[in-house]
Amino acid sequence: MKPVEVFISYHHKDEQLCKELQKHLLPLQREQIINSWHPYQVVAGQEIKGEIDRHLNQAELVLLLISPDFTSSDEHWTGQVKQALKQNESGKAHVIPVLLRHADWKIPPIDGLSALPSNDKPIKSWDDIDLAFVDVLQGIKETVRLIANSDSASPKQTVPELENHQYQFTNLIKEGDRLYGEQKLEEAALKYKAALNLDSNSVYAQNALGNVLSTQGKLEEATTAYRQALSINPNNAVVNYNLGNTLKTQGKLEEAIAFYEKALHLNPNDADFHNALGSALYAQGKLEQASAAYQKALKLESNNALTYYWLGNTLYDQRKLEEASSAYEQALKLDSKNADFYNALGNALYAQGKWEEASSAYRQVLQLNSNYSNAHHRLGNALYSQSKWEEASAAYRQALYLNPNNAVTHYCLGLAFSAQKNWEEAIAAYRQAIYLNPNDADFYNRLGVTLYNQDKLEDAIAKYRQAINCNPNYADAYYNLGSALEKQGKVEEAIFQYRQAINSNPNYADAYYNLGSALEKQGKVEEAIFQYRQAINSNPNHANACNNLGLALYNQDKLEEAIVQLEIAVRIDPSNTVLCNNFKFLTNKKDARTQNSLGLSLYEQGKLEEAIVKYRQALSLDPNNVYAHNNLGLALYKQDKLEEAIAACCQAIRLDSNLSEAHNNLGLALEKQGKLEEAIFEYRQSINCNSNNAYGHNNLGLALYNQDKLEEAIAQLEIAVRLDPSSTLFRDNLEFLRNKKKNKDDAIELNNLGFALYNQDKLEEAIAKYRHTLSLDPKLSEAHNNLGLALKKQGKLKEAIFEYRQALSYKSNNANAHNNLGLALYEQDNLEQAIVEVEIAVRLDPSSTLFRDNLEFLRNKKKGFWGTLFG
Repeated sequence: MKPVEVFISYHHKDEQLCKELQKHLLPLQREQIINSWHPYQVVAGQEIKGEIDRHLNQAELVLLLISPDFTSSDEHWTGQVKQALKQNESGKAHVIPVLLRHADWKIPPIDGLSALPSNDKPIKSWDDIDLAFVDVLQGIKETVRLIANSDSASPKQTVPELENHQYQFTNLIKEGDRLYGEQKLEEAALKYKAALNLDSNSVYAQNALGNVLSTQGKLEEATTAYRQALSINPNNAVVNYNLGNTLKTQGKLEEAIAFYEKALHLNPNDADFHNALGSALYAQGKLEQASAAYQKALKLESNNALTYYWLGNTLYDQRKLEEASSAYEQALKLDSKNADFYNALGNALYAQGKWEEASSAYRQVLQLNSNYSNAHHRLGNALYSQSKWEEASAAYRQALYLNPNNAVTHYCLGLAFSAQKNWEEAIAAYRQAIYLNPNDADFYNRLGVTLYNQDKLEDAIAKYRQAINCNPNYADAYYNLGSALEKQGKVEEAIFQYRQAINSNPNYADAYYNLGSALEKQGKVEEAIFQYRQAINSNPNHANACNNLGLALYNQDKLEEAIVQLEIAVRIDPSNTVLCNNFKFLTNKKDARTQNSLGLSLYEQGKLEEAIVKYRQALSLDPNNVYAHNNLGLALYKQDKLEEAIAACCQAIRLDSNLSEAHNNLGLALEKQGKLEEAIFEYRQSINCNSNNAYGHNNLGLALYNQDKLEEAIAQLEIAVRLDPSSTLFRDNLEFLRNKKKNKDDAIELNNLGFALYNQDKLEEAIAKYRHTLSLDPKLSEAHNNLGLALKKQGKLKEAIFEYRQALSYKSNNANAHNNLGLALYEQDNLEQAIVEVEIAVRLDPSSTLFRDNLEFLRNKKKGFWGTLFG
């Protein structure tokens, strides 16, 4: 077999790489498969251009060693390249660009040629250059095999030679490559198929056919072609890669990944292979593995902007936002005119809360492409997040100008209008969003919020229910529905909706908070406290939940715990005046309690003035400290400042009408003022408020005793002793009253005996019995009255009158004493006063004929008539 003539065209600056190539070609030359020649082999004395033309005309394979120096050289470009392409067009030679160094070689007239290495990655950029040359050698071998199968090396060919089987195969491949390069896909496919009819074992033709079919979207057929190529040579990295691409496009990711990995096993230094693997892993959601694949690609080809972009996307989806931003920025350093890169950078910055920087990125997008609707929308989002509502609205409007049917943009425009309180425009925007997409729960929910803000509660409730119909697990819609119902006063229904919100989202702090507030309205304080704690567990920075929990604990008289919660609330939101005021209120309460406690300690030491000072300090801190008012009242009572004491106790009762001690202390002050009935009323109130108030029972008993209600008095003292059996005071008072009762019983018996002696006219003995009676019970009104009768009968009128008056001092409603005093006064010629006393007797006992007759007698006397006086 005649060796294939190979012409190598290169720039002298690439001489070293050319030598490396020739080193790898030596085995082919040794086997006389090829003869290679390059212009720098021209020896002295030879005419250079003539030699170059001669070897080019003889060449069956021309290798163009591509580098920036080669592509910029007019000598090579207008001479050797131009002539080589003519040879290629005529079918006399194959021309292959071999990429040595990075250069923009995809320019006419060589842009339609297929280059080596097979992955279009310049040899110089490979980590292992030898591996790159092996890839190039494989491609050259494939081409040499095609040429070797043809006898068309001679420029002078006969018609039979042109019809030769091998020549037709070679020509069909060349035509297919040209047509594929011109994107004439159907014609290219026909050429490759025709070639395969001539040589069905051509890996090159099967792969090329697969490429055409894949470009046409005929993925199943392309897959078949690639598989056929691999059945011939399973170790062709490029075909494994191409088959992986086709399978990935079909969504067969696992199979695609397997072929990418096979390609990488065969050629681990191909960046495109790593990129493709990364893309498939990304599509599977295997983000860390995808990132690793892209990073390997970048180690091999650090100047690939798209790889940085794809890496950025995987990092963004892993929420590694700073790393994603860095990747996008690196992509932009390599390609500063790519709008997609700026858009992705904007998204990453926005997700980090860097809204100003995100806005700048989106504006860069729009400078490159003002019709980029999504960038206008994203810019609107960034401006909205900066509270630049008007600018955001303008950005959304521009997005809608470009894409008027984007429901989400209408929705976002509604948000911007809502933020400006342009409710009607917001409603219109939300309604348009719903019109375009009637199944989006967010749209209904946000429309409901806007209607709620206009106090259109029924309409808002209807929208929230529609949102829930669209999404039965929509926690926000349940929460908002609960808020609207609560505002309507439907607390029970609201509570149900808040619970639904929590079922949908067990970490919904605001729902716990609102549920707690609603339960507290129902007086369910313990349940409310539990819900506030749940809110704080879900969001430890929920200042309002801490505030409400603190106030609820305060209402349970858990002041220390309450202060802790308010302190947390203020720490979270120090600018909130309501929270600060509540915290101050509770700390004042605490300080007031401290001052009140100091006052109590001083009071117990008998230091009344100092105690009063502390009580007043407590009240300056907390004017509503009911205990300080009460304790102040008691201290003032001890100082006999009765009016001030009464005022303090009354203030305590106004603040807490159920404070038993305050009623008791008020009773003491009133009793000391001689207001016995009012005092008794307060003692009874004290007992009503706290039936276990032993002092209340004791004081009521003593007051009743002073009303001569000895039986009732004893009953109260017995209760006092039963409640506090260790109190010597109560026991002594009870013993005193029981003795009084015994004396009273004895006194009544002696009084009755004295009255019997009186009726027997045994006056001295009667008087002795009465005096004995009064020694036992000095307040026995009847005994004083009877003693008066006996003394009067002895003619001791003044002493009698004294006893009558004593009887009335202890019992003002003693009708007999009034009558007898009146008669005695008559005998003293004090007619006017006598009439007054008998009138009282008649008023007290109008049924007594005795009293009426005596009154008539006295009145007649006053008129000058005579009559009989009855004693």
